[in-house]
Parts: sequence; structure tokens; C-alpha cells
Amino acid sequence: MFDIIVQRTEYTIGQEFSDDRKEQEDDGILVKKLVKSNGVHHKFFVHGLGTIIVILGAMLAIILYSNQWHQQQYFLDKVQGPLVELQGIIEHQERNEWSEPQLVSNQLHVIVAFLEYGLQNHTFPSKTLSRSEYEHLQVLASFMRSLPNHEIYSSATWDESSIQRAEQLNAALKASNLKMRTTINVDWDAFNEKINVLIKALEIG
Repeated sequence: MFDIIVQRTEYTIGQEFSDDRKEQEDDGILVKKLVKSNGVHHKFFVHGLGTIIVILGAMLAIILYSNQWHQQQYFLDKVQGPLVELQGIIEHQERNEWSEPQLVSNQLHVIVAFLEYGLQNHTFPSKTLSRSEYEHLQVLASFMRSLPNHEIYSSATWDESSIQRAEQLNAALKASNLKMRTTINVDWDAFNEKINVLIKALEIG
């Protein structure tokens, strides 16, 4: 009788042990599945996050490039183009014995106004300028202001000294290839090189 009870007890313990082991194995399988599932989700999350970062980085680069292009375009359109026109106007006055110097003053007024706006620290175009580019354009603006410009309530007055300085400017514009009847590159580096040559030719830099 005692042997039977012992056998039943051993069977019961063994069955419980077997059931516990099976439950542990099932739990282990479940944990492995969860870990695997989490790993897949983590991989997708990291991949998705990386893709978003790349897209945002590309968008930022495009925005920065676009801003820089528009900033540079301001000086190419509002300074380089008018300087070429100025050379043609001065050339015309030289051939016609300075019969209408006010035409030169008109163009100088336009260029100085564009330079003064572009060189103000808070303006959009000024943000593209390096220190040396800023300084060179400041020197150019200063020289332009020294020539007869129209004031708000009066017209410019020209004398022999002013004419000589304007003719000096004409020669410098030609030397820097900022002249009429020539191909003008719409290129930022080429523009800055021309400004450098212009300042040296004027002996003001």
C-alpha cells in the first residue's frame, strides 16, 4: 500500500515537473518570438529613421543652395550688369566730349543704391558675402560715391577733375572685362575676380 502511494506521488511529481518544463519551453519559444519580432521592428524603425534623416538633409541642402544662388544673383544682376552699362555710357560721353554727363550720374546713382542695399548687414543678399568680398564691394561703393551723383534735391555737378576720374573708371572697367560688346559670365567667382581687377586698376584697394 505504501509502495502504491509512493509510486503515485512520484508520478504526480514527475508529471508536474514535466508540465513545468513544457511551460518553460513554451515561454522560451514565446520570448524568442518576441525578441525576433522586436528585432525586425527595430530594424525597420532604424531604417525608416535613417531614410527620413537623409531626406531632411537633402531638403536642407537644396534650400541653402537656393538661398545662396539668389543672394549671389542679386549682385550679378544689380551690380555686374549696371557696371557694364556704365562703361558703355562713359564711353559714349568720351566720344561726344561729355555733352551729357548727367547720364553717367544717373547710372552711378543706380549702382550706388544697389550696392548700399546689398552691403547692409541685415539684408538677404549680404549674407552670401565673405569678409574680403564685402570689403572689396565697400571700396567700390566708396569710389562710386566720390563721383558726381544726384542728390535728393539737386543734380550732380561735373568738373574737369570729375571727368578725369570717370575716364579712369572707364579704363578700369575695360581692364576688368566689365564692358559692352563682350560676353559677361553669370558666375559668382568670375564676378569677384573682375571686382578685384577693377579695384586694382583704380588703385583704391
